[in-house]
Amino acid sequence: MRCSAAFLIALITPTLAGCPPTTVYDRPASDAGGMPAPDTPASPDFSLPQPDCVEDSDCEDKTVCCDGRCAVEAECRDPGPCLEHDAMCRTSDGTGVERQGDFWCLALDAEGPRCVQVCESSFSVSGCPASTYCLDVNAGEQPLTLCLPGECSTSGDCGPRGTGTCVQFGNQAGFCFAAGNAGLGQSCGGDVRCQTDLYCVTGTLGGTCQPLCDMWNGDGSECPSGTTCGYLTLGTGVCRAQTIAGRDIAESCDPQGAWCGSGLQCFDFRTGGEPLPVCAAWCRPGRDDCRGRFQNHDGFCRMVFVGAGGQAIEDFGLCL
Repeated sequence: MRCSAAFLIALITPTLAGCPPTTVYDRPASDAGGMPAPDTPASPDFSLPQPDCVEDSDCEDKTVCCDGRCAVEAECRDPGPCLEHDAMCRTSDGTGVERQGDFWCLALDAEGPRCVQVCESSFSVSGCPASTYCLDVNAGEQPLTLCLPGECSTSGDCGPRGTGTCVQFGNQAGFCFAAGNAGLGQSCGGDVRCQTDLYCVTGTLGGTCQPLCDMWNGDGSECPSGTTCGYLTLGTGVCRAQTIAGRDIAESCDPQGAWCGSGLQCFDFRTGGEPLPVCAAWCRPGRDDCRGRFQNHDGFCRMVFVGAGGQAIEDFGLCL
């Protein structure tokens, strides 16, 4: 039996189309041949700050050690413990690194320590304030995830022109990644980095540099022939291999895991034990990504993926 577009809605209410409901899926392969799930940028290399001083004797010119940096004593005042994200703070031992309730008091820049909110799910919004993202921080043997402030809006914010690429992670937070000399379609990986605004997409024969794109609002027209805009992060897409067959939602597609159209990926829903690869639309909870996707039905966003440890991935789902 070949199910229509209503089948995807019927995953929740199967009586609409007579197709069995499905449950939760592992993240799919990104292309044919059992390739890994869509490439996701590693967390930027954030490390806990190292103090410039530990005690007053480490400082000169009548300055004192204030939260790991030498400062005029009048500037070294105690604003109290952390109660909200991004508020100024002080550490009790002057190191500029201290846990205070649901926050860490950290000296992330020259302006002095600020309160940074602790979060649970690395590489996600995870309840973080706007313009921040939950990422791993290099804290030695102890795992630490924090709502880190974004670094960039465009690649022009990432150092001198051509030296960095700004990747939008979502929640109005972008982070800088080092750029290199590899051009569009050229091989990449390891120490070989792509030019600004290109990303190294992994394939069966290695990585190639592909353009960043807008999966949520674009049509994939900025992508080279044979590719379309697929998922990279909640805030950024990247041009990925397109299916041989199937372009629109609910159409039969091949190969599984490749991308049908912009934001549409080929999934095998395995109904009744039989393969049923169809194009399905990715979506973000609480957004309008599913509006108008199903003819007279808007559809809704359902979280259907689980991570490697079996935990639900709540940042994205499929339009059903």
